[in-house]
Amino acid sequence: MIEWIIWGIVAACVAEAILNWSTVHDWLRERLVTRTDYGRLVEEKLKNGKVRVRAGVLTATGRLREEKTWECEKLDDELQRKFRNNSEVRITL
Repeated sequence: MIEWIIWGIVAACVAEAILNWSTVHDWLRERLVTRTDYGRLVEEKLKNGKVRVRAGVLTATGRLREEKTWECEKLDDELQRKFRNNSEVRITL
């Protein structure tokens, strides 16, 4: 029984160490005000090996409505595909 509890704790820690596209996408969609708003993601690789991702919701004229930053151990596969070889991407909401 203790072994299952320990594995549950380890799994929870690993899950928090990986930033998922669904987390970022949901945050962006919840802050959408008009149909012309769009999202911007910026990825920064930190010296400690972690990744910092900044997400912003912008107006059609480029004014920042809201921004959020996450730090994580790694990105999930879908989020990695979004960035490909770019450190900044625009997301249509």
